[in-house]
Amino acid sequence: MSQKFATKFNYYHHSPASTQKPTEIDIFQKLLKARGEPIQYPSVVTVGIAGEEYVKAELIEGLPSDAAYRHALARLDQHELLPWDKQADEDRNQVHRDGAHEANCQHASEGINTALKGANQITGQQKLEKKFAGLALPFLGFADFFGGNRVAELKCKTSLSADTKLGRRAGALPSKPDPKHVAQVGYYANVLECPASLVYANEKDYRIFDEINCQELTAEGMSKALDDLRARAWSRENLMRAAPDYRRRFCIIGYCRTMVAGN
Repeated sequence: MSQKFATKFNYYHHSPASTQKPTEIDIFQKLLKARGEPIQYPSVVTVGIAGEEYVKAELIEGLPSDAAYRHALARLDQHELLPWDKQADEDRNQVHRDGAHEANCQHASEGINTALKGANQITGQQKLEKKFAGLALPFLGFADFFGGNRVAELKCKTSLSADTKLGRRAGALPSKPDPKHVAQVGYYANVLECPASLVYANEKDYRIFDEINCQELTAEGMSKALDDLRARAWSRENLMRAAPDYRRRFCIIGYCRTMVAGN
């Protein structure tokens, strides 16, 4: 049961992803949801979601690659352009219409399949909830893929349009995983009590990080990242406790609107 201090913000649980957002943005989005207003994201987020849907269609549902890609394209078609950044958002979306996204999807699928090699069955979007000592609210998240007693998180690196004759360029694959992604998959690994892999994919290739080639994804490394995640959640709960009245809530909302407009 949610605590009273959090209920007024429509804040019923922490998320391993949203807890790492700026506090004001996360709370603002929770309040928007409570009012029934949609939360809009840039096309780069939609591209990543579409890539994940491709992998699910191919590796979980067993669809052929062409049918799986139709799922991904349908997701891109559903994207609503950002009202405050329509032209730039449209440009970012269109970059993925000439084969870049299909190649990204294929590499994402190959990466997840390799990371979970040997699994008899791969599942996706597993709901994972856990209550940690010292926190009033539980954590809730959804693991991307699981198989063979390993969880794998997918991150698609979107292609970019370049202001040169070279045209489009692929989003760079990282040399080490993003700490935010480590904390996210570390939470899933903690709940499932299993090792974890982070898979990054772009239109040219994919890269896998796990406990063998990455210190951050060892049990110790993920434990440290999870400690930081819990500390952020604790701080957020204290902020909500310090906002006791209606006027204070609207001060936070006004600040959040400014932050969102600035982004």
